[in-house]
Amino acid sequence: MFGGKEERMRRVVISLLSLLVLVPLAFGQGSQSGSLTGTVTAGGAAMPGVTVTIESPALQGKRSQTTGSHGEYIFKFLAPGAYTITFELAGMRTVVQKASLELGAAARSDATLEPSAAEAVTVTAPLTEVQKTAVHETSLSSDTVQALPIGRTIDQIAALAPAVTTNTPNAGQLKINGGFAYDNVFLVDGADIDDHYFTNPTNALVIEEAVQETQVLTSNISAEYGRFSGGVVNAITKSGGNEYHGSFRTDFTNDRWQARTPFENDAANGVPLAPNKINETYSGTLGGKMVTDKLWFFAAGRYFKNDNQTVLPITGDTFIASDKEPRFEGKLTANINQSHTLQGAYTYSKEELNRVAFDFTIDPFAQEFPSFPTTLWVGTYHGVLSPNLFASLQYSQKKFEFKGSGGTSTDIHDSPIITLDPTLAEYNAPYFDATDPEERNNRQWTGSLNYFLSTSKLGTHDLKLGGELFRSTEIGGNSQSATGYVFYYVPYAAGADGKPIKDANGRLQPVFTGYPDAVQLLLNWLPVRGAEAHLDTSSAYFNDSWKINAHLSANLGLRYETVSGEGPTGAPLTKNHSWVPRLGAAYDIRGDGRYVLSGSYGEYAGGANPNNFQRGTNVGNPNLVYYLYVGPDGQGRDFAPGFDLNNYALVGGNFPAVTVSNEADLRSPVTREWTVSAGGQLNPQAFAAVTYIHRNVRNFIDSFKTFDLGQTDVIVDGNDFGFFDNTVLRNTDDRVRKYQALALQSRYALTRNFNVDLNYTYMIQFEGNYEGEATNQPASTPGINSFPEILDPNRNFPVGNLNGFQKHKLRLLTSYNLPTNFGNFGFGMIYRFDSGTPYSFVSPGFPITAIQKSHDPGYAFPPTSQNLFFGERGSQTFPSQSRFDLALNYDIPVFKSLAPWLKATVVNVFNTRYRTGFDTGIVPCDGSPDATSAGCTSAPVDANGLPTTFVKGSSFGTARSVADYQQARRFLLSAGIRF
Repeated sequence: MFGGKEERMRRVVISLLSLLVLVPLAFGQGSQSGSLTGTVTAGGAAMPGVTVTIESPALQGKRSQTTGSHGEYIFKFLAPGAYTITFELAGMRTVVQKASLELGAAARSDATLEPSAAEAVTVTAPLTEVQKTAVHETSLSSDTVQALPIGRTIDQIAALAPAVTTNTPNAGQLKINGGFAYDNVFLVDGADIDDHYFTNPTNALVIEEAVQETQVLTSNISAEYGRFSGGVVNAITKSGGNEYHGSFRTDFTNDRWQARTPFENDAANGVPLAPNKINETYSGTLGGKMVTDKLWFFAAGRYFKNDNQTVLPITGDTFIASDKEPRFEGKLTANINQSHTLQGAYTYSKEELNRVAFDFTIDPFAQEFPSFPTTLWVGTYHGVLSPNLFASLQYSQKKFEFKGSGGTSTDIHDSPIITLDPTLAEYNAPYFDATDPEERNNRQWTGSLNYFLSTSKLGTHDLKLGGELFRSTEIGGNSQSATGYVFYYVPYAAGADGKPIKDANGRLQPVFTGYPDAVQLLLNWLPVRGAEAHLDTSSAYFNDSWKINAHLSANLGLRYETVSGEGPTGAPLTKNHSWVPRLGAAYDIRGDGRYVLSGSYGEYAGGANPNNFQRGTNVGNPNLVYYLYVGPDGQGRDFAPGFDLNNYALVGGNFPAVTVSNEADLRSPVTREWTVSAGGQLNPQAFAAVTYIHRNVRNFIDSFKTFDLGQTDVIVDGNDFGFFDNTVLRNTDDRVRKYQALALQSRYALTRNFNVDLNYTYMIQFEGNYEGEATNQPASTPGINSFPEILDPNRNFPVGNLNGFQKHKLRLLTSYNLPTNFGNFGFGMIYRFDSGTPYSFVSPGFPITAIQKSHDPGYAFPPTSQNLFFGERGSQTFPSQSRFDLALNYDIPVFKSLAPWLKATVVNVFNTRYRTGFDTGIVPCDGSPDATSAGCTSAPVDANGLPTTFVKGSSFGTARSVADYQQARRFLLSAGIRF
């Protein structure tokens, strides 16, 4: 590879000069390809000058290089797939080895050559790959996903990995090793596709049939990756090839193929049978060559139009939700020559829905009809500048738009209503405003330079220098209601059984109660339509994968990130920077990769979530004035006083661009992580690894509203709204969020066709007083130090188990393939066990007491209510759940790769009916009539006049919706053809 000393020196100088020239172009965000390295020896001595050639169906043409003075070689930018490696040297026998390379993997193939007096003889030997020695990442190929009974979206695939849980505030999110669910990164072909606020993947940009492999990075994550504090989900899609290949698939679903939960079977809930209607999802792929080894194409498509019955919580009302969407993807891969490759891809989708906005919407009159036009462009360059210098560059652009989401009526009677009594629910009208579209776009440049350095005394160094320029752009005022109003804390009329009582028109009846008997608010939202802001994250990193000797290796990484941004007026949002190290060391006990001990220390600077950094703008943050209802009491949509603004008193507001500001260097929270791992190949059929992970968080972002910050006279559009308290968002370490866990990953190949995988996470600790997110509220700030004279952190923000705490998560995966003369039969099974998640004894919206009010130093709008905890946060636990899922596959090889196939999936085979949640409403013993009727005969209070005892509500422990039970038994059917 390097030749003699003079040639080696010349190439080193050229490489270093190239680094200096290309540094301004070096950016990087992770790895969507793998690498192959190794050493060639003969008689125990290194062998320079050996020709190493690799070829694969995943590779355009062959790639060759010669080993360096220490017998080493390296290939970069290798797509996942099966590889053949050939080692050739005159006078020596040729050695041929096989490799199966995973996404982002660094595999090793060492070879030993023997002299040959006669003509060279090919010796075929297996590849010595780096074994699984720590639980830091998990990869699942499309073949594995096909064999198992799992969903095919990348978040569903990633949820199988250890250290990943789905007990998150919003659907589609993942919590990775205790990180915030809103702070992961989802990459497809290197392009960031996650939603900027919630950080769930934009699934509209993924055609499941086109995904080749999905990788989940959970800990000890390289400095190549940034903008997260949880983890990274990294997927790649298929490409063309020299052979034409493709597929067509139809997935069939039917609501009648799903068993009913006890909630649905309870006649009191009045849930009718689902319609007996089959829905189909069609998808297909086609790839091949336009010019052999020079130009490949790949295309994929997906279309569905589904109509499914939706059962709403609490009411049990149903409606037929519709979902229609076409998706298209096109990709070209061009091999300029053996050293330079270009790839371009485009994806388009437009989903159209009939749905309700929230999981807690209980009213079919709150249906909405949104659409989501979505596009993604990705362009990638890979280059081998010399045998030991490699370069990559990528540009991507994602556009995602909300259109028609929400209501259209401007009549105040058609305003949405939110209640927390007895539990969180939304009713009466669609939430959001269909006439205020929103865009969430991003633009991303990434790239890197790799230099492979081999020395006689200091081992080998795989040096990588790279960086990233990432811009997120948000457009829209985020109007919360077409009427401009939202009623809050207004319950619905209910009978003794807790079920809603409807009027003659089938509408839920709001119950209006004046202050001080209740705290009911009318929120008047005043959006700035079309407001626009952007956040820029610029990163640079250096990483050295250092193999010191046969036993010892290290990873030395350092990442530098700066964040800046501008609001609609051009005012700066922040200007900050972070240095985050990523360090690791591993000791190979035998020097053959079989048993390895390792440890790491890393820091992860979270992404710049707009919900934090843009809170002082009107982008996604409408102005707000809220009023307190003062009476009279009554109920129903026809109760005129409840909808008359004259019966409301101004009690507060929020004018982000006027009263909210960021500290100049406001930065994302930083997570510190320590890991210790042990693992290896127990025997030729089995490996196991266990990793201990410890994380804590610093630089929390919180909102501070204190008397010393003063007040501002708010004048907007010529209207003087009076004085409002100022709010400052700043970093603080005076918060708690700690996480410890053990993660186990293992595989045992019972036979060549029968594998058993075990993924297990034991969560030792996940506690704190900073959740930092809630339903539809990513990156929320609790305001623990706001109104310090009035609120009590011990009662309002106690420390305890956070919502994501789950002591046990186990996934046992088995797959068996049985070839016969009548086709191939495949069996896949997953056993899932999830221990219960925590809940608190808390009374939301509890009124501020007279004693608390007496401590008010003179706020313009002091708080009128609070979340009042009784005991520690998360002191109680919902029941655990477990289930068996089964997949049956059958394919019939017809000719070469042509094979029709069938797949039947049964979710929850035994239809176990574990209740995983229930109503947790409580009644504080505060001497009120409600407390007396609930059985509270005494009302002991603390120094702030807050009750210290409670009783459980009348509905405590009862299921509120289908979601309070685990997934009922469900049948799925798929069929297709591969060629």
